[in-house]
Amino acid sequence: MPNAKRNTNIHSQLHVGKNGCAILRQHGRFISAGDPLGRIDLRDPNTLRVEHTLEAHSGSLSDFDVHGNLLVTCGFSNSFFMFYKLCTVTM
Repeated sequence: MPNAKRNTNIHSQLHVGKNGCAILRQHGRFISAGDPLGRIDLRDPNTLRVEHTLEAHSGSLSDFDVHGNLLVTCGFSNSFFMFYKLCTVTM
């Protein structure tokens, strides 16, 4: 069984906020990190700095995905899908 203290695969650590990160997706322009409370942070892939924040759902985030320039989210608190055009989000 591997010893976690000897793990040399970790290159760096990043604090993702008090709510943590439930879902992580990579897009050409952003790394998208969704927290359990419905917020999605769009991060610069080079610096990992938060460039934009979307309050996608007022309750728990169920899942999200990125297809081209379209970000689609769904939450547990309602039966609505939310759609965001990433081409209108600038860095």
